[in-house]
Amino acid sequence: MVKKDVVLYEKRGKTGIITLNTPEIMNAYDFEGLDVLKKVLEDAVDDPEVWTLILTGAGEKAFCAGLNLKKADADYAAGHIPWGPTHGFRVHERMRILSHFGYIEKPVVAAINGYCIGGGLELAMGCDILIAAENATFEIAEIKRGNLPGITPAKLGRYIPYNLAMELMLTGRRIDAKEAYRIGLINKVVPLAKLMPTALAVADEINESAPLSVRAAKEVAWKQMMSLTTSEALELCTRFLHGPILASEDSKEGMRAFVEKRKPVWKAR
Repeated sequence: MVKKDVVLYEKRGKTGIITLNTPEIMNAYDFEGLDVLKKVLEDAVDDPEVWTLILTGAGEKAFCAGLNLKKADADYAAGHIPWGPTHGFRVHERMRILSHFGYIEKPVVAAINGYCIGGGLELAMGCDILIAAENATFEIAEIKRGNLPGITPAKLGRYIPYNLAMELMLTGRRIDAKEAYRIGLINKVVPLAKLMPTALAVADEINESAPLSVRAAKEVAWKQMMSLTTSEALELCTRFLHGPILASEDSKEGMRAFVEKRKPVWKAR
């Protein structure tokens, strides 16, 4: 395990596990912490041995409680506005980390333990598959703080029905994991002790598939959900299929393994 200040990163097989590591403040982040998270993500994406990622929080109480409001309030009071270009990287790049992991080609599984609040929920919604422990709770708290969610109003209605998204955003009501599952916000609910084993099992299952095909499927799906029309998404999917996918070694290996009735050996090329 390699510790990078407020973020932990380790590899288990072909899966990289990223852990937000400020449990004393419910894994809340500050602006510098997002810089660290960005660097860890970049390293994981650049590692050819890593095919999937898991994002979770340290401890058992919280996945992420969003922005560290105490530090942010002190920064603003001191005239320090950490969103500017002189503080590591520009605002749109920080917001991209919170908004989605669609710009990351590798699938990301959220293992949600405990509080998932505000920007923490935005981080979770940025993942491709969301698995929650039974103690997880979800809340969009910004409007109750006189603020506005930076990402959620533009995204939540794409995940769940519009009227349910509006109720959660405008009331700031906290819901438990069972309710989050019922409305389709998360994929499954498991006991806390089984959270990481379940997330790893899902990642391992994804890793059984051809990695280049997985990444192409994710890119098309994310772009279609965020901006492309169905026609544009179909065109992009066709370009992937008849371009890099069918030309890859893995494509040939997959068909050969099927004919020979054996498990394919993927090379991600």
